[in-house]
Amino acid sequence: MSALDKETAEAHWKQLARYEIERLSGTLLMHWVNAQLQLIMSWVERAIQQEGWDPISPNQRYGSSIVEVYRIVDEAVDQFFSLQVPMSSDELSCLCCGIDNAFQVYANLIVSNLASKEELIPPVPTLTRYGKDTSITAFVKKELLDQKVPDEKKSSHIKVLPTPTLSVQLNTLHYAVSHLSKLEDSISEQWLKKRPSEKLDEGSLDD
Repeated sequence: MSALDKETAEAHWKQLARYEIERLSGTLLMHWVNAQLQLIMSWVERAIQQEGWDPISPNQRYGSSIVEVYRIVDEAVDQFFSLQVPMSSDELSCLCCGIDNAFQVYANLIVSNLASKEELIPPVPTLTRYGKDTSITAFVKKELLDQKVPDEKKSSHIKVLPTPTLSVQLNTLHYAVSHLSKLEDSISEQWLKKRPSEKLDEGSLDD
């Protein structure tokens, strides 16, 4: 090829509109990520609804729902990195934020069934001064009784979970938090294989 032919080819090349494969694949990948996050969220809600809060085994004193949630999350992460398309940190950030939100929803669904501290601890009775007048004493006794009746009625409506159930729930939340670092390491390692020049920020899934 002569120098003139090369110049002509370069001129035509510059005039060609480049096919923006990364932008188009990024849009498709973002749609895929959002679909996966919706699937994860539905699995989280279903796992909580089906959870009986019985320990998996004597050595595994946590609920089976958190194991199921981690399984579906791990599958989504593995599928994400197995896609043979260009990807950027934007899609990965969206996936990590969605996973973080799923774990927060999982924890909130557990905590929402717990009675509040204000409901469990009875209110401090009103202090009254001792009076010699019998009419005042009778009035005070009546006021104390009137205050006590609503509290007794209220306590009958408080939903207090059994201690074994609370223990399993606490162990389940501990399992969820303690395994986040392992999930983060897995994501970081797979991202470095995909994009060696870009290091993932630590703490992407921290609470």
